[in-house]
Amino acid sequence: MKSGTPRESDEGAMAFKTRLDAVERVRQRAEDSAKLALARARIEVARAEGELERLRERARLEDRQAGSAAQWEIRQAARDRALAEIKREEEALRALKAREAAAREAYEAAHRQFEAVRRVAEGKRAEMAREAGRKERKAMDEVAAILHGRKGQ
Repeated sequence: MKSGTPRESDEGAMAFKTRLDAVERVRQRAEDSAKLALARARIEVARAEGELERLRERARLEDRQAGSAAQWEIRQAARDRALAEIKREEEALRALKAREAAAREAYEAAHRQFEAVRRVAEGKRAEMAREAGRKERKAMDEVAAILHGRKGQ
């Protein structure tokens, strides 16, 4: 089908095929891909936040009981490991949040690009529809003029 010809759209109405259709599809796929990457990044951040909260709660609930020095040292070493694990998880969470922010920026850029192409394509389709309407009206006027000329004879 060549550019500028009408075709059946998904909604059932006639739409016009433009050279921008392929670009529009590519931009739509890029936007969808970026949206998926953003969703994955948000899931990773939520998981990391949950894990961090779980670690903090576990460290907070560790009991400090009276006991021998050896028991105290064992509990202190466990607490130190828990705090180090919390620090590592906090650093991982910061990195995940940075990746989420980058994914959000990529999605926003892809969305802007798709919307720009979509608006241009819609404008072109509207222009094609107006031109097709003008041609149809001109053809109908010619038919009416021919029929009117026949009546006069």
